[in-house]
Amino acid sequence: PLAISQLEELGLSQSRLDEALDTATTVIQSDIWKRAQASEHILTEVPFQYAQTITDDSGNQTPTILRGVIDLAFKEQDGWVIVDYKTDQSAKENLDQMIEYYTPQLKAYAEAWEQCTGEIVKESGLYFSTVNRYLRTIE
Repeated sequence: PLAISQLEELGLSQSRLDEALDTATTVIQSDIWKRAQASEHILTEVPFQYAQTITDDSGNQTPTILRGVIDLAFKEQDGWVIVDYKTDQSAKENLDQMIEYYTPQLKAYAEAWEQCTGEIVKESGLYFSTVNRYLRTIE
């Protein structure tokens, strides 16, 4: 029932129920989820928003609000780990390209975490559920 409710909330067809449940099961059984469960503190679906000034190549400054949602954050003894889940089917064939494409997003998430909390992000990475792989992007 919870999965069906989430699909409805996201405007997705109930025909995707098996896919959603398979993805959730894969995540829960993954090593990165187990690592998070063993950590000091774990948070999921963490929204963030902060102001930043962006300077373009000609020196013009533009105030900007950055916002997003961090899928998973957990604290280990030496700092926070930020994880972004990816469910793209193309990860099976194009993993390297996907890592390159999503790494700037993870860097922005790590910066947002440090800006909003004042705490260090020691690691961030992408978890690809379709291939059950966690890959660090920042250490």
